[in-house]
Amino acid sequence: MRLMFVTSGLSRGGAEMFLSRLAPRLSSRGHECLVVSLGRDASLSGALASAGVPVVHAGRILGTLRRFRPQVIQGWMYRGNVAALLAAPFAPGKPAVVWSIRQGLNDRSQGPPATELAIWTSAKLARRPVAIVYNAESAKRQHEAAGFAAVEACVIPNGIEVPQPAGSEAARKAARAGLGLAASAFVVAMPARWHPVKNHRGFVRAAGIFARRRPEARFLMAGDGVDAGNATLTQWLRDEGISGRTALLGPRTDVDAVLTAADVATLASHGEALPNALLEAMALGTPCVAPDVGDIGALVGDTGIVVAAGDAQALADGWERLAAMSAAERHALGESARQRARDRYGLDRAVSAFEALYLRAVNTRL
Repeated sequence: MRLMFVTSGLSRGGAEMFLSRLAPRLSSRGHECLVVSLGRDASLSGALASAGVPVVHAGRILGTLRRFRPQVIQGWMYRGNVAALLAAPFAPGKPAVVWSIRQGLNDRSQGPPATELAIWTSAKLARRPVAIVYNAESAKRQHEAAGFAAVEACVIPNGIEVPQPAGSEAARKAARAGLGLAASAFVVAMPARWHPVKNHRGFVRAAGIFARRRPEARFLMAGDGVDAGNATLTQWLRDEGISGRTALLGPRTDVDAVLTAADVATLASHGEALPNALLEAMALGTPCVAPDVGDIGALVGDTGIVVAAGDAQALADGWERLAAMSAAERHALGESARQRARDRYGLDRAVSAFEALYLRAVNTRL
């Protein structure tokens, strides 16, 4: 099949990272794939191009439609979904339009007005695509309650490659050395872009509580906007007395190294669907502590700790439960997380599900 993906952007967010895995794997199965990006941030363009998936930008979409002649136009995130629907009439052959929604609606008040407008617009148009695919059961329920009534709706969780064999102790030591962390430190990592829904304030409060209990505690924070230039964040760290124990890493191309260096990966979010950050940590064998929002409970299961959302004390207590374990116990927990990621969230499983969806979509249009 000829598959065109129209995405809101290609930054290093979770939704975009999964697209950067999905399209090349579909290409390796013999499908022709092309990505159109509506955003200015093209961080993942190079990775897609090097994997044999061309990337074009919004100004060239009409000419690309005529040349590429897609059989399926897959929207990706709200803006990408609407753009895919609007572009389809200009393509030869009446391609099938499929939408993909990659977030939940746990806390709509935290989003900017433009996102709220995109949600409202999308709900009005939701019957027009052939199908809508969600990455989480919770996201499907929330969007349907918000008026997203689709001809077909399905859930395909994010997928990931689980490395074989597991990361070695040497790799962990090397990752820590690269980040200036002592072997004796207990390291908590939160990979999350700067956004109100990610609740960095709650993470910092939890970190302050935990640091007062554990002198060996160190914290890694990574993501767009999470750097020393963020005056609000640096002030919060000073207020909690943990500036010297926290590394603000900003956007990273080596998130795997950050997660490998950590004893625990965490989020503090008010809302999620099925977060790639936790899935990546699990695939590397890093146990997770995260709030009970979206499909996090189903993702983590009994391989980590799920706590009440919005509760900094509960988050710190979750870290404490892991810190109280022996290194061998934490390693065993991490291995169970790797196994869960492999069994339930392997990349090939997700790719096959998208492939089957596209075949149904094409047949619907015949």
